[in-house]
Amino acid sequence: MKTNTDPKPVLGRKKPLPQGANRSSSATIGEAAALSPETVAALTLVTPVDALTSLTVQGYFAGVLAASLGCLLVWAAGPRRVRLAAVASAD
Repeated sequence: MKTNTDPKPVLGRKKPLPQGANRSSSATIGEAAALSPETVAALTLVTPVDALTSLTVQGYFAGVLAASLGCLLVWAAGPRRVRLAAVASAD
C-alpha cells in the first residue's frame, strides 16, 4: 500500500476534536477505489479553487474541513482499496 508520509502544515484555526476523539477514518473497497493525482492535489489544498472540478471539489472540501478542525489528512491506497483519515495534530 502507498501511504502519505509527508505531514504538511495544518492550515486554518485549531479546534480540538470532541473529548476522546483523535481520528476519524473512511475506507473504500472495490474495482474503482483509487485516488487520482488530481484528487490528491485537492485533498492537500494544492489545487486553486478556480481549477476545481466536479471530480475534485469533494476532496478539496475534505481538506479544508480537516484543516479547520486542526487535523491532518492521511491516506493509504492499494489495489482496489483506499483509506482516508483525519488525525488530530499534536499542537
